[in-house]
Amino acid sequence: MKKKELINKLMKQALRTEFLHLPSHVNWYPGHMREAYRTIGPELKKVSFFIEVRDSRLPLTSHNLELDVKLKEFKVPKAVVFSKFDLCNEAETMRHIRDLKKQNPETMMMHLSNRSGQNVNKLIGHIKEQLAAEFRSLGGWVMVGGVPNVGKSSLINSIRKRDPELSQAKKAGARTGGVPCITKSMTGFKVLSDPLTFCIDTPGIIMPKI
Repeated sequence: MKKKELINKLMKQALRTEFLHLPSHVNWYPGHMREAYRTIGPELKKVSFFIEVRDSRLPLTSHNLELDVKLKEFKVPKAVVFSKFDLCNEAETMRHIRDLKKQNPETMMMHLSNRSGQNVNKLIGHIKEQLAAEFRSLGGWVMVGGVPNVGKSSLINSIRKRDPELSQAKKAGARTGGVPCITKSMTGFKVLSDPLTFCIDTPGIIMPKI
């Protein structure tokens, strides 16, 4: 048995099918998340496109339904990116992605790995297609969002590194780390030179009550 197949088999065996003795609800909503959700609306007014990042290991539960409420309110189209694909049970995750695509045929969805670079160029191509023509010279804006620790800032850095001009820039990209909530405020970054594209990195936001 190949190493990758063995890892997938062990991961599948390790997945729990039920969780016992859970509290009736989870209520953890730090102030920076509340502030980010309050101010995300005005920022959405200037973006042409939204990228929701989910963790490939948690393709269903790493989704924040309240973000969809904001996107619908401001009529901003989105794509769903399942990051960290190199860490998941690929067969199980792809099964969930296929089901989600059937439920949301109008939404572009793709799996991606910042570490290996899988599908990063594909996402860049989609971003370029989505930018409104009138913003190509002045610069278009996209926003990246999702729950904490799914790889939002890492995704922004992966896009920047594939731009010949920005890959040599001295200015650092988005801050990343191995713990949740590194990003606590909205920050703008130049991510592409042609067409000129800027990206808003947002703090991870969970639902106020689960």
